Amino acid sequence: MMLALFLAVSFLSCEKERSTQLDQEAVKMTIGTKVSLSSTTPTGTPSTLYLIIAPNSSIELVKNGDVFNSVSYIPLQENVAYYFNTKSDGSGISYFVDEELSAYSYADDDKVSWDNSLLEVTSGQGSFKVARSQAYKLSIDFTKAELNWQYHNIKLFCYTDWAQRSEFLLAYKHPLTFERVLQLPANHNLKFYSVNPDWLEWGSNNTNSLTGALTQGSGTDITAVTEAASYTVKVTLDNTLQAGNYSFVREAALPIKLASFTGKAINKVVYLNWITSSEINVKGFEMERTEDGKTSTILPVLGKPGAFSYSLIDPNVSLNKVYYYRLRTIDLDGTVQLSGYIAVKVK
Repeated sequence: MMLALFLAVSFLSCEKERSTQLDQEAVKMTIGTKVSLSSTTPTGTPSTLYLIIAPNSSIELVKNGDVFNSVSYIPLQENVAYYFNTKSDGSGISYFVDEELSAYSYADDDKVSWDNSLLEVTSGQGSFKVARSQAYKLSIDFTKAELNWQYHNIKLFCYTDWAQRSEFLLAYKHPLTFERVLQLPANHNLKFYSVNPDWLEWGSNNTNSLTGALTQGSGTDITAVTEAASYTVKVTLDNTLQAGNYSFVREAALPIKLASFTGKAINKVVYLNWITSSEINVKGFEMERTEDGKTSTILPVLGKPGAFSYSLIDPNVSLNKVYYYRLRTIDLDGTVQLSGYIAVKVK
């Protein structure tokens, strides 16, 4: 009898405690400002939808039945929070996805698209980010509560024989700019492409110009690079990716090309040697020495440039220490070119 009474009391006590916990959780859910992903799937399609990209800045998506699409490609940036709202000022009903837009290992493909059902659209207070700054085209299907997206990477094709062409992926820079420094050969055909699975190509309105306008689906190859050198290749497109501009800007030649730079300690003296393979407008050299990477000593280098083979002796060193040296090349206009450090241990 006593055992039965004890069990009954214990059961009632557990039920009361469980009920209290549930009430507390209910209160937390009621007063919370964010709504969880699993409980807020939209049950209807709004009449309007905007992407809020910044305070007082939004882009309207176009409605087609239960689907909203961005008319153009929208430049989005990493580490910026975005969300959708039924009003342009963000005061209506908000929608978001619970993870960042990421293509993972496919991020450098020509056309990157994602229609994964895990990108579930939810309503409530929240936001989403993109894993990579790019110009995105967005589509939201409210019958499935899914967000689909895509963007295009752009490559420069370089060839005299199409079958033996070189393809160079350009880096995206916000907004709607693609750029890269490339070592280009002379007298090759150059054109911009994004070909898999869609075939997009941008040709020039003037084949013999290092700068000009681009048109998607037309235009000619660019043949204006007549000297092999390093060029900054830049493409800027409009938000439809249909038109834009390009430029090939030759990089300034460095004062020297360093073929070798070595150092060795013998009898408490450091011997430094370097050889250059080319020199342009070189005024002179200096040697920089440091022990901790914070403070340094400048050692003058005697002699005139143009010898292509040089040496310097540093007798002001101590035993059992490591010294770091780098070469300073001074141009005629005062510009300084620094080499990498080499380490020399004095034993």
